[in-house]
Amino acid sequence: AVSDKDATPEFLREAYGLLSRLANQQNIRIPLIGSEDFLSILVRSFSKPMLRQVSIILASNIAMDPSHRGKLALLNADILPNIEGFLKSDDEKLRYAILSLIALLGVPKDGKNDIATDDQLPDLINDIIKNDPDESCRKAADEVRVLVSELPYGPAIMGGPEDAENK
Repeated sequence: AVSDKDATPEFLREAYGLLSRLANQQNIRIPLIGSEDFLSILVRSFSKPMLRQVSIILASNIAMDPSHRGKLALLNADILPNIEGFLKSDDEKLRYAILSLIALLGVPKDGKNDIATDDQLPDLINDIIKNDPDESCRKAADEVRVLVSELPYGPAIMGGPEDAENK
């Protein structure tokens, strides 16, 4: 029912809240990870202000799957292009939540690669590290930079630890 394309935002908000609590159980999380329709709806839900918070929480719970299947499924559902714009938000809590979700997605090598090769993400993350007025956002962005820098070509894209010390 949650992946029904005709569901109202009000229904989805309640359903995502319930699924967020249930997704901590592996037997619930696995079917969510396996449903491309559901993940597509979830990823598109970030654009709806009423669903944004519950979408972040649910996506984060899915991304915490220890096998990394949840992270990979979200990446395959094009989550990064749907959330990267929020790194420019005036709301520091939203920026921090998105950075935390990106950090979760960046744990497997595929996630690091997707972050590093995205058209905008490396620049947005580096801009937050250098210029964000919120210290927690700067630290979260730096954690993402460190994750991506683990790739052989990561430091060339994101800068190395020595670059962060000179900022």
